[in-house]
Amino acid sequence: MFRLLVEGKLAKTNYVVIICACRNAAIDSCIAVTGKYQARILSESLLTPAEYQKEVNYELVTGKVDSLGAFFSTLCP
Repeated sequence: MFRLLVEGKLAKTNYVVIICACRNAAIDSCIAVTGKYQARILSESLLTPAEYQKEVNYELVTGKVDSLGAFFSTLCP
């Protein structure tokens, strides 16, 4: 993934998110995310159940029911 980024082969990608987790000044692991769906899955996997419920409530209150429905459709096709 990093090679493609450095070589400029991700030019048509909307965005690239790189997350590095460091411990004792050494790189423990690194994750490259190259799209909105991958970024959403990654961010949702980092939420606690209470935070996830808060996000669902926010989407319902702000009228984002369509995006919420689409998300659950991907979980249970």
